[in-house]
Amino acid sequence: MTAPAPRLLVLYHFFHPDQVVSARIFSDFAAEQARRGWDVTALTTNRSLDDEAARYPAAETWNGVSIHRVFRPAWSQKRPVPRLGNSAWTLAAWFARAAAICCSSRSPSRATYSARVSRSRRSG
Repeated sequence: MTAPAPRLLVLYHFFHPDQVVSARIFSDFAAEQARRGWDVTALTTNRSLDDEAARYPAAETWNGVSIHRVFRPAWSQKRPVPRLGNSAWTLAAWFARAAAICCSSRSPSRATYSARVSRSRRSG
């Protein structure tokens, strides 16, 4: 019997294709773990750091990483108060997304994602 692939859930507000250094580091790390056979999911936002008007798709797969994005307002990251607001909004959206997926998982892909999020939250 083959052991299931190890799972990794990456939570960060910027991720591929954003070019900010921290997004590149987390994205490269996630892609490398997927290349090594891990089941990798990234939960991020739909905004870019440098281009506040840019919006990324709600879901995509990139280099073996399943990326799920939550909406975040186009508040500037360059000032403390809007930056804090972005952080609070993102955390609330991540928890709401996880709760919504856990409570209504009709499709197999959502049920699988729900299990990943639930297990990561319990073990973290």
